[in-house]
Amino acid sequence: MSDPSAESNNTSATQPEQRRRDSVDIVENMFSPEVFASLATSFSINAGCVTIKFISLRWDNSTEPAVQRAVVVARVTMPLEGAQSLVGGLQSFLSQYGLNKGPSPRPKTRATDVLAESSL
Repeated sequence: MSDPSAESNNTSATQPEQRRRDSVDIVENMFSPEVFASLATSFSINAGCVTIKFISLRWDNSTEPAVQRAVVVARVTMPLEGAQSLVGGLQSFLSQYGLNKGPSPRPKTRATDVLAESSL
């Protein structure tokens, strides 16, 4: 006969994992930081995690004339599965509003690419 305690241990070990995959209760934190970024400029992967660097284009008035600079405002690192979920979710969200356009001929991944395009 099988040991009932062993069976309950196996069940309890798989239930949290299964619950994480199915649904997780989200706790809204009204005091969590919020960051505005003009764009994501670089992506890297290390040890199964993806890091995304975000910049904001800001005017530096300490020089004459003022110049626009790309300032790093945040980095987000998440597991590969989370990053893939982010991409799929964002594409789905944008397509609901007709904003999911095809890829550009050359990806704009550097701040200078965006600055050059914005000055046209």
